[in-house]
Amino acid sequence: MLTEEKLRSIVPAKPYSRNTIKDVDWTQLQGGHRAIFIEKQLAIVKSILEGFPFAELNDIMDIALRYHEEARAFWIFEAMLSSSEVDAGRVAGWILRYPHLVFSLLRNRLDTNNSRLPVPFDIIRQHVIDAVILSTNDAPLAALAALERLSFDISELTFSQYCTLLWNASMVVRGRQTVQEALFVLYEQRKRVESSADDEHALRQALQIAFERAEEAFESCPCDEQGRPLKQREAPIRVRIHPRKPKTKKVTTAAEPADLDLPDVPNESAVNSLKLPLIVADIRVDKPSTARLHSHVRLAAASKPVKQTLLWRREILDGIVKLSFRGEIEIELFHFPPPEYAEMEWIMYDCGSTATTNAMMDAIKRLYTEKHEACSFYKVLTETGENNRVSTGEEQESGSVSVDGPGWEGFNASQKEAIQKSFTSDLSLIWGPPGEVWMTV
Repeated sequence: MLTEEKLRSIVPAKPYSRNTIKDVDWTQLQGGHRAIFIEKQLAIVKSILEGFPFAELNDIMDIALRYHEEARAFWIFEAMLSSSEVDAGRVAGWILRYPHLVFSLLRNRLDTNNSRLPVPFDIIRQHVIDAVILSTNDAPLAALAALERLSFDISELTFSQYCTLLWNASMVVRGRQTVQEALFVLYEQRKRVESSADDEHALRQALQIAFERAEEAFESCPCDEQGRPLKQREAPIRVRIHPRKPKTKKVTTAAEPADLDLPDVPNESAVNSLKLPLIVADIRVDKPSTARLHSHVRLAAASKPVKQTLLWRREILDGIVKLSFRGEIEIELFHFPPPEYAEMEWIMYDCGSTATTNAMMDAIKRLYTEKHEACSFYKVLTETGENNRVSTGEEQESGSVSVDGPGWEGFNASQKEAIQKSFTSDLSLIWGPPGEVWMTV
C-alpha cells in the first residue's frame, strides 16, 4: 500500500494543449478578422484595424489573448487607444487581463513633459498602476521606471487605494530585492505630497506592514529574482483549479477570464466594479494542504504544453484563500489565469497567513481616516515628541525631580531613571522583571 501511494505521488503532470490561432472557427466570426492574424506586415494590419469600431476591436482582442497572439494584441491595443470611441473601462479590463499592455498605454498616452495620465485614462489610474505592479516580475526595470513616471497619479490616489497598492505589491512581486525596491518606490512617490506628521506616520507604518508581509511570503516560498519558486524542503501539493460554480444564474463579469465582459459605461463606478478572478482548487484528501482561510497561496504550472515553444513561460499565479472546505478551497487571484488553466495541473505553495498583516493594514487605514475617533492616543502615536510636546518651565522642573529623598530607598537606578523620564513624556511604557526595568518612550 505504501509503495502504491509513493508511485501515485510521483506521477508526472499531464501535458495540456495550448490554444493556437489554428483552432479558431472563422466561419462564426465577422469578415476581416482573419486577415489581422494571418497578415505578416504590420503596416497592412494597422490599416485594417483603423477601419474597425472600438466595440469590434474588443472582440478581436479577445481572440488574440485567448489564442496566445500576444504580439498582435499590442497592435490591436494601439488601435483601441487611437480610436475616437475609446472606453477607459474596457482598457482597464484588458491591461489587467494582460498586464504587459500597460507599457503600450504609457508610451502612447503619458506625455514626457507632463507625467500624468490624461483624460479619460485618469479614472483608471489605480488599475494602470496595478498592471505595472503585475508586470514587475517579468520586467522589473521597466516597471520601476514606470512607477517613478506615475508619481502624480500615485499621489492622487486615496490613502486606502495607496495601501491596496502596497498590499498587492507585497503579494505578487516575488523576488526579495525586487519587491523591496517596488515598495520603496511607491513610498517615495507618495511621500512627496504628504507633509504633516500624522500622514508621514501612516505612510511609514503602511510601508513597514507591506515589508513584513513580503518577507513572510519569501520565507515561506523563496523565489528567485525572476519570480520563480525555488526548491523547498517539503514538496508542495499538486492541484487542479477550475472556475467557481455560480450559486445563481450565470452572470458574465470581468472576473472570469474565459468569458471576459468589460463594463459598457466608461465612468468611474464602472471601472471600480472590475473584480479579481475567483477560482476553486481541488485538494486531495490524502494530500492535505497547510493553506487555510486568509492564506496567501502561489500556484505554479506543473504541466507543460504539448508543443512547448521557446517563448513559453511557466505561469505563476498569486491569490488569497477566501473560503476553505474539506477537499477544496476558493481562491481570489491577483492575476488572470491562462485560457487553459482548467486543463492544467498546478503546484500550490503556501506563503503564510495574511490575517494579521491585513488587520494591521486595516488599522492604519482607519487611524488615517478617523483619527481621534479611531484611537484616543492618536496625537501621541502619530506626532514626534518635538511637535507633540510644549516645553514649559513646569515640564523642565518636573524633569529634574529628585530621586534621592525619602521614599526612594526601595528603587534601583534603572527604576528611578524610568520614573524620572515618565514626567516628561505623554506616554511611557515601563516593563521588566522584578528588580530591573526597561523603558521606552
